[in-house]
Parts: sequence; structure tokens; C-alpha cells
Amino acid sequence: MTRLHYPNQPFSPAPSHSFFLDTSFIIAGIGKRPQCYALLDSLLGHPLHLSELVWAEALHVRQVPLDSYDALHLAVAFRAGCSHLVTRDADFGLASEVCPVAVLQVA
Repeated sequence: MTRLHYPNQPFSPAPSHSFFLDTSFIIAGIGKRPQCYALLDSLLGHPLHLSELVWAEALHVRQVPLDSYDALHLAVAFRAGCSHLVTRDADFGLASEVCPVAVLQVA
């Protein structure tokens, strides 16, 4: 496997290239971190693959201001069909309005 360090090393995807997008990259790209956003933009039009879990996480991060770890927990709960999420993390209170998972906040 070849390892490139973008943007330190130039990268011009060929039309035949396809890509699996990792969660950390998707979250950073959606959050418009400059290098990740630029690379994501350059990959559009190529075959892109990501797991359903990554898609669920990315969707929730766009709708709810959670950090990527919290978004991953929320996406797993959502994808697993859980009706409730039990937490001591106050940030999840923001998620209860846009996600079908009810947040049980423990003081």
C-alpha cells in the first residue's frame, strides 16, 4: 500500500481510482477543515465508498453540534435501533431534538 501525505505530496486522482472514505476524514471534510475539504472536493466524481455507519455518523454531525466521538456513539445507537441513549455527557441534550433516540441524562 502506498502512503501519501496530502497536501505535502501532490495527489491527482486518475479517472480509474476509487476511494474508501474513513470516518475521521468524512467528519473533517464536512467540518470544512481546509485540507480535508479540498481533498474531498477533488474526489467528487470518482467512485466513493463508505460504511453505512460512517454515513449515519456524518449525517448526525451535520445536524447536531457533537464532536466526532459523540457522533459515533449516537450513530451506533441510532443504527442499532436503540430507543434511548444513557449518558452523563451534557452535549447529547442537543441531539434529542433531531434524532429518534431519546437521551436519558444522568446527573
